[in-house]
Parts: sequence; structure tokens; C-alpha cells
Amino acid sequence: MKKMRTLCGLVCLLLCVALCACSNGSSTSGKTVDVKAAMEEIKGTYEFSDVNDVTDNMLMSVYGIDQKNVKSYAGLTDASGIQATDIMLVEANDSDAAEAVRAALQARLDNRKSQMKDYLPDVYATLEKSKVSVSGNYVALICDENQDKILSLYESCFK
Repeated sequence: MKKMRTLCGLVCLLLCVALCACSNGSSTSGKTVDVKAAMEEIKGTYEFSDVNDVTDNMLMSVYGIDQKNVKSYAGLTDASGIQATDIMLVEANDSDAAEAVRAALQARLDNRKSQMKDYLPDVYATLEKSKVSVSGNYVALICDENQDKILSLYESCFK
């Protein structure tokens, strides 16, 4: 009887380890999200003018994000320098990388707010309402006039 309980306990432990390994901690809901597809859906739903897609070179130079922390990303940013539009969706490699990405995107947002505070009050007001959101290993910065709707659309990808 004692051997049977030990065996059952061992089987339960192995099952738990296997389930944890398979989950990979990708998001709080356990759902994997294709950030590139999410960005295409955002672009297809909302009209953006004078924006550029974020490139690999821009990850570090504009956003301060180390490529080694990123599993996948998609972004677009204002090309003119006078709009609030700055949307960055990142799937980080793990929770530590997600924290590094969150900190980098928060620094980007804080920097843009300080630049616009006395320069363009309308843009500053939009940036002031913006935030960096985290869901598991997914980190998003959404700054735009339609940011509440865009954030809602992005968050629906996790359901």
C-alpha cells in the first residue's frame, strides 16, 4: 500500500512538471498570440497616417529593447514627430525579458511625454493617458487617439 501511494505521488508530480513545461508561461490566459497578426488587425481596423513600421534597427535605437529579449514583435510609430501614434506589441522570451521590455517601453513613453509636454499639448494629453500593459510574456505600448479601442482589440486576442 505504501509503495502504491509513493507511485501515485510520483506520477502526480511528473504530470505537474509536464503540464508546467508545456505551458511555457506565454501569457496569463495560457493563450499564444501572434503579435504580427494582431498588428495587421489593428492596421486593418484603424487608419494611420504618416507612420513607419518598426524595424529591427529601431528596437534598440528608438525603444531601447535588446533583440535577445524578443521572441516576436510588431510596431508602428509616428514618422512626423508631431503625432502621438506609437504602437509596439512584443512577445518576450520569458518573464525576465518581459520585465526588461516593459521597462524600456515605459522609458520610451516617459521620454515622449517629456518631449511633448510644452511642445504639443494635444499630443501630450494623449500620451498622458497611455500606458504599458503586460500579459504574461506579452508587453504592449499603445499610444494613439484611439488607444482605448486599440487596446481593447489587442486584449481580445487573449480571449
